Order: sequence, then C-alpha cells, then structure tokens
Amino acid sequence: KNDYELTKKLGEDKVWSYQRTVGLPATILRPGPIYGPRSKYTHTLLFATQSLLARSKKPVALRISDGPYCHHVHVHDVARAAVLLMQLPRTIGNAYNCCDQTPVKWSKLFDLSAELSGVEIGRSFPWNRHLAKMVIPLLDKLVPQKKLNQLNEHLKQEWQALSEDQELRPALRPRIERDTLGYLRGDHVYDISSLEELGFNWKYPNTLDGLRDTYRWLVENRWIPTPVNRN
Repeated sequence: KNDYELTKKLGEDKVWSYQRTVGLPATILRPGPIYGPRSKYTHTLLFATQSLLARSKKPVALRISDGPYCHHVHVHDVARAAVLLMQLPRTIGNAYNCCDQTPVKWSKLFDLSAELSGVEIGRSFPWNRHLAKMVIPLLDKLVPQKKLNQLNEHLKQEWQALSEDQELRPALRPRIERDTLGYLRGDHVYDISSLEELGFNWKYPNTLDGLRDTYRWLVENRWIPTPVNRN
C-alpha cells in the first residue's frame, strides 16, 4: 500500500535471493505494528497527541464506533520470538508473522488512549467500511503535503511547550503521517499459527493490557505527561 511496506517486501526478496544463491541461513520474522517502552511511533504518538488534546480548551475526542481490526505486538515479544527462531534450525527458510493473540479494533485503541490521557469521549459516529474505502483515498489526494507539514509544525511547537512545562524528556515528536490513514481502510489481521506451532508463549497476548503497561512506562520515564484528572 505504501513505500514503507514496499521496502519490507524488497528486503525480504533480497534475503531470499541470498539464500538461493549462497545458502544464507536466514529466517524471516514479520512483526505487526510494534509498541512498548522506548517506541517513538504509532502508539506512543497517539498517547502524546491525546496528552495535548487533554490540555486544550476543548478536551473532547470524537469517537468512531466499530471500525476495522488491527494486529499489534509488544516489543518484548518481538525480541523473544527472534531468540526462539534463532534457536530452532528447522525455521531456516521460513517466514513467521509476529503479532499478539488479540487483534483489536482501532476504535478500542483510541478509546483506551483517551481514557488513559484524560480526554473526554464526545459524539460517536458509526463506522462504514464501504464509505471509508472511498473517503480515505480521497482525503489523501485532497490534503496537500504543505498543509500536512503545517499541521505537524504546529503539533511540534505545542509539544515543545508542553514538554518544557512538564519537564519531559526530549524523546518524541508528535506528527500525523500520511500513510497511517491507509490502515484505517480495512482489517489488518495476520495468521500467527506458524509461531504458535513452535510453542511460542506471549508475554503480552492482549494488546490493550500491554498498552496500559506501556503508558505507565512512558509517564514514569517522563516521555509523556501525567494524565489529566477530570474528577
């Protein structure tokens, strides 16, 4: 769907090529969206932007009910899966999807982020899969990169001000990436049976539980501010 995914495919092709030509003893590990301590991407950026929203003049998030599913995986389980594969010679020449055992809807992930950050949930809109497939590509075409750059510059400035006020570590740069919209068009759920058949046991089998632990780590290590208490 995008250049990022294309680079992954080209990387795999090169590995398989070396395996055929020179006998490279390689195994492919394919993680889903990775979250956890020290991550600077998707899930952590969502927490950061929600922290900004929680402190805005209108700390209310619109809610999309239902929506597509997506697989995720904790960084600890990615590392543990890599160690397991390196210990099993029979895995050479194979590829293994690495995701946890509970695909979740993006709406549930957004709800959790709002809850943890202290953002109120506002009006709820129903998800329409067919409409999303039409509207999201249209938005991608209609929103010029210049406008997206301006929005991200605004987020950068707001985050810098919040970081100075809350004495946060300069680890993050909240932004909206164009390619992210594509993952909201439909389900992204992957077959993990090959990893299960190797006897792999997940430390974080449930995405929402793992994200709660990740949020606590981010707050304790001053990557994001403490949540807003609205009681």
